[in-house]
Amino acid sequence: MAGGGGVTSGSVKNYPGKFTLKVFVTCIVAASGGLIFGYDLGISGGVTSMDSFLEKFFPKVYRKEISVKPSDDQYCKFDSQTLTLFTSSLYLAALLSSMTASRITRGLGRRMTMMFGGLFFAIGAVINGFAENVLMLIIGRVLLGFGIGFANQSVPIYLSEIAPFKYRGAMNIMFQLSITIGILIANLLNYFTAKIEGGWGWRLSLGGAVVPGLVFFFGCFFLADSPNSLLERDKFEEAKVQLQKIRGIDNVEEEFNDLAKASEAAKLVQNPWREILTRKYRPQLIFAVLIPLFQQLTGMNVFVFYAPVLFKSMGFGNNASLMSALITSIVNFFATLVSIATVDKFGRRTLFLEGGLQMLLCQFVMTVSIASKFGTSGNPGELPLWFSMLVVIAMCVYIAGFAWSWGPLGWLVPSEIFPLEIRSAAQSITVAVNMIFTFCIAQVFTTMLCNLKFGLFIFFAVCVIGMSIFIFKLLPETKGVPIEEMTIVWKNHPRWTSRITRGLGRRMTMMFGGLFFAIGAVINGFAENVLTLIIGRVLLGFGIGFANQSVPIYLSEIAPFKYRGALNIMFQLSITIGILVANLLNYFTAKIEGGWGWRLSLGGAVVPGLVFFLGCFFLTDSPNSLLERDKFKEAKVQLQKIRGIDNVEEEFNDLAKASEAAKLVQNPWKEILTRKYRPQLIFAILIPLFQQLTGMNVFVFYASVLFKSMGFGNNASLMSALITSIVNFCATLVSIATVDKYGRRTLFLEGGLQMLLCQLVMTVSIASKFGTSGNPGELPLWFSMLVVIAMCVYIAGFAWSWGPLGWLVPSEIFPLEIRSAAQSITVAVNMIFTFCIAQVFTTMLCNLKFGLFIFFAVCVVGMSIFIYKFLPETKGVPIEEMTIVWKKHPRWSKYFVEKDSSFEMGKI
Repeated sequence: MAGGGGVTSGSVKNYPGKFTLKVFVTCIVAASGGLIFGYDLGISGGVTSMDSFLEKFFPKVYRKEISVKPSDDQYCKFDSQTLTLFTSSLYLAALLSSMTASRITRGLGRRMTMMFGGLFFAIGAVINGFAENVLMLIIGRVLLGFGIGFANQSVPIYLSEIAPFKYRGAMNIMFQLSITIGILIANLLNYFTAKIEGGWGWRLSLGGAVVPGLVFFFGCFFLADSPNSLLERDKFEEAKVQLQKIRGIDNVEEEFNDLAKASEAAKLVQNPWREILTRKYRPQLIFAVLIPLFQQLTGMNVFVFYAPVLFKSMGFGNNASLMSALITSIVNFFATLVSIATVDKFGRRTLFLEGGLQMLLCQFVMTVSIASKFGTSGNPGELPLWFSMLVVIAMCVYIAGFAWSWGPLGWLVPSEIFPLEIRSAAQSITVAVNMIFTFCIAQVFTTMLCNLKFGLFIFFAVCVIGMSIFIFKLLPETKGVPIEEMTIVWKNHPRWTSRITRGLGRRMTMMFGGLFFAIGAVINGFAENVLTLIIGRVLLGFGIGFANQSVPIYLSEIAPFKYRGALNIMFQLSITIGILVANLLNYFTAKIEGGWGWRLSLGGAVVPGLVFFLGCFFLTDSPNSLLERDKFKEAKVQLQKIRGIDNVEEEFNDLAKASEAAKLVQNPWKEILTRKYRPQLIFAILIPLFQQLTGMNVFVFYASVLFKSMGFGNNASLMSALITSIVNFCATLVSIATVDKYGRRTLFLEGGLQMLLCQLVMTVSIASKFGTSGNPGELPLWFSMLVVIAMCVYIAGFAWSWGPLGWLVPSEIFPLEIRSAAQSITVAVNMIFTFCIAQVFTTMLCNLKFGLFIFFAVCVVGMSIFIYKFLPETKGVPIEEMTIVWKKHPRWSKYFVEKDSSFEMGKI
């Protein structure tokens, strides 16, 4: 399958056995754990739409809702954090309990964990049914959450282990089917309890949750644990008998022996939480995190929101909300049946991709339809019946697409891809991520809807595109593979060959950076409150983090060693160009009448994000990264292309040796802390730290005051930013021209001296005019111009030394096996101290005043001495031969040679 890599029938074992009645009944009973999750999903939305419930527990929300007229904004009437906190508190409890459940399910078995889930849920239902205040509701919700956490952690694993491998997909999706049945029953119950006179119907709805809880709890008494779980607890005879029963034959030796081997291997793992973070499980871990995350980013919530408005226009009146929930539940149920019938025939990948395409098309239809009627005002007016019916059909098609793809497969795939030793911990991670993002979406959905309006469809459509590409490129097909033989599909998949990988490569990491940044820019451009701004800023931060981690490494690996410095500094040059363009844009958008120019400034960030994202499509990964993922032929061809010659044998062989050495390192995070990498680690931490202690912020602060005195008036701040950006850009060009000629040490030391002299000049100048009062009075023009010149000289010194070299040096000094981890440390330190300086700068300025120049001057002296004494020169050294410069440096050679005899392993 293109982009995917399946497993041929000859590559896995074909265990004998029948699909027995016992297996079918066992799976039905176990899958009833989905009833409790589904019942809660269905019941909570209906109850919160009942006036009697809102009036008793959330009177402010009730008053707001009844005051909304049909002509009012329909987007924002449900924007209440209090009510959404009640709903989503359950997910936080489920998150906590799922982490605990991993230990219980490994120690006491899957069956006992499921029983705990049913019991907690039943107790929480009773408390909610008799609730008299919000506190009782919250306590009940927390217990419901505990029950759901235990059930969602254990049931998918149990079903995957108990089912014959040929029918594992269908049997596991019984869990999702039970969820849809729970939702359907809950919506039916809500529909009738809402009509009960006296306003106590909500008690019957909430308290009715005791039924699925007890059904699940008592049903577990009739189950036996899975053979895998029994073997995990040394119950060999019981495990074999149970395996014979569920397979319907006596000859189960081959499968039993494989399960026993897996169990023995599992016992060697003392800490599954630590083990799951090791390199060999990284592909599976990526899916355990991203699949439940993507499941929450499909956009189901936005469809459910519009449903009541559409159903009301179709003549259902006040029952529109409940009727819409009922219809969508029925569609959900039948579509899940389709998934059960097809998942083991067509496979997981096919359903994922077909469902994604179906959802995407419906999202585009809904975007156009809702935009044409609801607009940006949120007032649809009188909706014609044909329009409502058309949109409801599109909505149902969307829900069907979700219900036979991302809905059930979001539970199936993570539960079947892990080996026994870490399966429980992995499922806990899956549940935790699901609950975290369910909680987050629940908290921010109404706010995002209120501000983005119909544009929220576009947001989720972009998410669906991204996740579909992710599945197409990276998910191996798992249908028909025995659960304890699942490693084979990862070994045979072109992206995960040899089970071990550094991840997705530099190129894919860069693409994630551009995509996250572009999405964050769109959200910020449409922001209406601080929460939306923060969400956008967080996504921008993700984008910057991905880019800053991958781009410097990519440039250092792709460039010829003689020009590595210059080409790596192109990254810093792009930073200065970005600053310059942003300042120019700010200068003009600040003049836009109506005060909406800031939207253009923030939203304009989508352009560089998309330029970066789309540009990466035309790149190939670096030869180093390709070799790291065993793509030898592709790596050699790429090396020939970028070097412009066919004879690259010597360099290619050195890169291949480095790649083989890298594969011996199972945990780069642990390896980087070993003694032989300590010198490089010191620089990976201190260089980005010192970069933030050069004192750029204090210069930028005084710049606007100086420019105002030079006649720029209210535009002084923007003009100062513009001038400093131009200086920054031009000085970075100087760095590109000189770094491979004069070396890193020379630029570091010259830039440090230049900054130090300017800081002393600025200290005397600012002290003489600003004093300790901070009031400069009327500054003469000659003084302002003199100080601005000194400031520009300082910025130039930074821009051709510590600015670009702060990214270049850490990216080139580490061997391949720990290069990615080291760059992550560099980025993390940079961001931590950028954050810290931003937080304390104004306080330090207020108290130290011009003395802040002295503080940063002392820092520059210290860091220049550090560079002079300890940094070896790296210019002209091939990146995979970098170990040599550390061995030859007088400060590090004795440290390595005498105290670490194993150091030679680090030499390529």
